[in-house]
Amino acid sequence: MVPENMLLEPPFEGACLYPKNTERRWYNKKRFIIPVSILTAILILGVVLGSVLGSRSTNNVSANICGGFVRKEGWNISGNNILSSPVQQPDYASCCSQCQATPGCIAVTYSPSSQQCSLKTSIDSGESSADDTISGYN
Repeated sequence: MVPENMLLEPPFEGACLYPKNTERRWYNKKRFIIPVSILTAILILGVVLGSVLGSRSTNNVSANICGGFVRKEGWNISGNNILSSPVQQPDYASCCSQCQATPGCIAVTYSPSSQQCSLKTSIDSGESSADDTISGYN
């Protein structure tokens, strides 16, 4: 925008206050802005993905899984105990592993609240409903 009146007096008469060079600066050109914008978007995406994937749990051990055993929540297999009293185990998977390591054991009954594990020789004596019990059999 050039003013209509000349504000300069001699010896500056005709001086060019507004340069006629309309070329954009190097950082305002499209060939600079577009690649920088793409790199910035990739960087932001990488940071977001890294933080999401880095915060995922890598603990693949589950207290609910025991290979080859059928798990039944809320059921108690009565009788047929291998041992005279239940053994203490921290979770169902540990109870199940102990059964797998014990000859003649084909079923378990585990109580999470008391952490008691009963090893069984069979499931023929029947099952009964029990809220705080997990049973598993092979």
